[in-house]
Amino acid sequence: MNFNDIFFIGGYFERSMGVYTIEGPDAYSYLNRQTTQWVSDKPQLGSMQVLLNPDGRYCCRFYLHCTSQDKYTVLVGSEEISAFEERIERFHISEDFTLNKKNQSCFFVFGFKAINEIKKNYDQESKSIQARWDGHPFLIVFEKPKTLQEKPNYRGSLEKIHGITEQLEGRLFNETRFYELAFDPTKGCFPGQETVGKLGTRRGAAKYPVLLKNNDEISNNENGFWYEKSYFIPVLARRQDRVEGKKYNDRGKVKLFPLVPENDNCLAEEFYERALKKYQKIGEEQSSEDYLRAALSFDSQLSDAYEMLGVILSHKGKYQEAIDLMDELVKLEPDSVMAHTNLSLYYMKLGKIEEAEKEKELATFKRFEQLGRENDLEDEKKKQEEEKVRRKEMFQQVLEIDEDDLVANFGMAEILFEEENFKESEERLSKVLQLNPKHSVSYLLLAKVYLKTQEKSLALKLLTDGVIVAAENGDFQPANEMQNLINQLTL
Repeated sequence: MNFNDIFFIGGYFERSMGVYTIEGPDAYSYLNRQTTQWVSDKPQLGSMQVLLNPDGRYCCRFYLHCTSQDKYTVLVGSEEISAFEERIERFHISEDFTLNKKNQSCFFVFGFKAINEIKKNYDQESKSIQARWDGHPFLIVFEKPKTLQEKPNYRGSLEKIHGITEQLEGRLFNETRFYELAFDPTKGCFPGQETVGKLGTRRGAAKYPVLLKNNDEISNNENGFWYEKSYFIPVLARRQDRVEGKKYNDRGKVKLFPLVPENDNCLAEEFYERALKKYQKIGEEQSSEDYLRAALSFDSQLSDAYEMLGVILSHKGKYQEAIDLMDELVKLEPDSVMAHTNLSLYYMKLGKIEEAEKEKELATFKRFEQLGRENDLEDEKKKQEEEKVRRKEMFQQVLEIDEDDLVANFGMAEILFEEENFKESEERLSKVLQLNPKHSVSYLLLAKVYLKTQEKSLALKLLTDGVIVAAENGDFQPANEMQNLINQLTL
């Protein structure tokens, strides 16, 4: 299994589902009080949702699609139908809505090319639903695709690649991948919210899904899977083990989720990067074009993709299509010098001299405006330097009153590091760690000091100790940054 298989070429698999309609004047308000994400009241929009038990444990998941005002379509996996119905009715008291159901097969179409093929033959609004199910983008249709290859094994593979396991019932919500895939921390007022909030604002879940990566030719076991020539084993890891690249019981190195893009913008960026690599190879211009079109299908505001696709189309002599793309780019970025420059060139190729000259003038004007903004940036840099001087003076005043102030010592150490005064920065950081041996970011910054002073062994020891401290604290950002430095130093 690789990126092209699941995101570009694609296919479909069949899945038995409960398909419900929830309709009535109280449908929106009721659902919004039950779900872990905000419910949309705008037709043709939807989201993955989870229902929890009052103790914050997983009950079931479903895709909620707004069909029209006060009417929703709900898709529930057949294995969770009973849990869904019981949970909906348990909290349904006097709200005015009806729940109607029919069991039927749904066909989950994945991959840019496969989805585009289906869209040609379906009325998207009435016969299909565009959805991110378990973190993956699908077009869900209710008739069997006749022109696509069926790939039944991909259901399980796509669940694993996003960290979805079969043992979900009764698990704390914070210990499931849905804490990232189907949860909005700004939303309150749903059963189990208090438990979810408490765990989230403390040190996080005691256990959480991660992958163990092993590049060796090992046998397929433990429900693992191959992706891009590496073998991954999903496990529930303790807090102190959830550090990117950390060795895990000699079974592999920890790989944190996401393994693949799990939102449209990230997926568009990945397609764009692949297009860029293809473009640099002789004879791969068509592949580059295909990837760029895929990128824009997931993020219609990715300006770099418009520009690059316009260049490829101009190479093929498709100047009018290239012009149309640049017009779209100008709408997104009115100050784009390159868009107007390209428009001038493409109009010239079509013999439209007047339009070409107009765009050339606009490009020149936008360039002068850009130079003005660059001068503004220089002024902003000066302000930042002045702010740094002010902060340094403030920390110095605090330290004159209390030389053991932790915040002032660390703040001064950061400034000294930026000024490349590594000796004094080291002294301040050593002081911080004496005051608080669990101050994880000080381990990280002091290790960077030692790397700057070419003291690799001291840096490595500090990073090794710091990863343990940060993981135990639940400080995963510095923990992962320290582990990444360890990996670089031990290559």
